[in-house]
Amino acid sequence: CLEKDPDKRYPDAYVLSLRLKEILKKVEISSSLEDTHATGSFDGTAETIVAESSDPNAIGGTFMRDMLRAEIENADAGSPFARYFDNVWILVLLLIAIVAGGIFWFTERPLTDEEKYEKGIALFQQGPLYWPRAKDDYLQPLLEEDPERWEDEVEPILAEIIVQELKQEFGLTRLSRKRVLAMSDAHRFLKMASEYFQLGDRTKAEAILQNLYDLLANNKEQRELRRAIGEILKEIKANSPDMKSVGNSVPLAQEALQQARILLKESEVEQAQSILRSLIVLYDGDSMSQKYVDEARQLLNETAKNLPESPTP
Repeated sequence: CLEKDPDKRYPDAYVLSLRLKEILKKVEISSSLEDTHATGSFDGTAETIVAESSDPNAIGGTFMRDMLRAEIENADAGSPFARYFDNVWILVLLLIAIVAGGIFWFTERPLTDEEKYEKGIALFQQGPLYWPRAKDDYLQPLLEEDPERWEDEVEPILAEIIVQELKQEFGLTRLSRKRVLAMSDAHRFLKMASEYFQLGDRTKAEAILQNLYDLLANNKEQRELRRAIGEILKEIKANSPDMKSVGNSVPLAQEALQQARILLKESEVEQAQSILRSLIVLYDGDSMSQKYVDEARQLLNETAKNLPESPTP
């Protein structure tokens, strides 16, 4: 520390103290070596020091070993955050929370009325192909739940959709026209019987099916269709309801007949005849309302006979 050359002096008192400690350790080692010569054993607990080093700042290997060991222990211990999540129960709870959140996220929540209306309008604007879904899933339920709120906005759209559906049923649209033209005669009669059956006229539906079944008796190409028609006939006959339980299934025809009688009593002959003719045209051939048709024909004939003959010129 008393070197004249500044470069050879120790930088500070701390380094000087380290050098002094090394000198003390050297003295201890030298004394332990003397003990070894005397006893024949060596105490290996003494720390390693840097011997014969030209670097005044050099330190022993034991110091580096302790530093590396401490660094490894700190790395193994991890941060407090990592130690917190290094727990099986914490990980299980996190997994449950993630699964529950995914179910909640992907589960379709109930739509508000405004959202239903927007979705229905969006489907309606995509074209007639999406109109049935717009009507059944969004617009019709919206009108049924709150008619006062949505009547003005929803009813015009529903009316247009219903008109389009009727056009499809009558084959007036491009797609339905192609479908109707592609149908064979047998399938067309089968479709007709299905329509009558859905409208409640089981007698006419059964008559069409029976005649079609008889017509396909010797047709080998339509053998499977004939077998299907036979099975349908059996089910219709087996599930045919009792006519007594049906009751008055055509109140419109009965009401029209009563209205015509009232008009005849009031001498409104032309209006009565118009109602009777319409009743005959609409219900002629309907087995369930045939009696009303017969009465309408009888009244129409009676009114025609009672009309005064126009004078001949």
